[in-house]
Amino acid sequence: MYPNFDAVKKALLKENHISSEDNLAAENATDDNQSYLNYLIGHDLLTKKLLGEVLAKTYELPYADLAERPVTQENIDAMPEAIARSNRIVVLKSNATTVIVATDTAQELHAKKKKIQELLGVEQVGFAYTLPEYIDTSFKLYEKPLETRFSQIINSGRQIAPASWTK
Repeated sequence: MYPNFDAVKKALLKENHISSEDNLAAENATDDNQSYLNYLIGHDLLTKKLLGEVLAKTYELPYADLAERPVTQENIDAMPEAIARSNRIVVLKSNATTVIVATDTAQELHAKKKKIQELLGVEQVGFAYTLPEYIDTSFKLYEKPLETRFSQIINSGRQIAPASWTK
């Protein structure tokens, strides 16, 4: 999720990544935050990578460009889906003592850190910021093929359709 949108604009203007004129043009041409960013990107005034780097800097975190280096299935399998989705995190790297995760929500990092340490049994947790769309794309790796889901339903022996449908 993108942070407070005024903070995004302020950071872009403060670092001179966009001009006041570009900011005003984008504000006048758009109705919401997402279309504001799309305007800037679409008019080659901003790149997603630069946006990610600016936001990471505001959170004082390194930037993980998951468009350049997407997470792998192995990374996804390292974190239970429910925890990953509820905390908006994906594993970037891990070993027996350390895990590094990317998040698009830098709020409550201390609580996330404790949860990850307990769940994965690691001593250290590192964080990086990534854009929300990259987190969402990574979460698609949790989805199982339709054939697998049908097999699970059949093997469970549960009736999933109303009885009136099976007559």
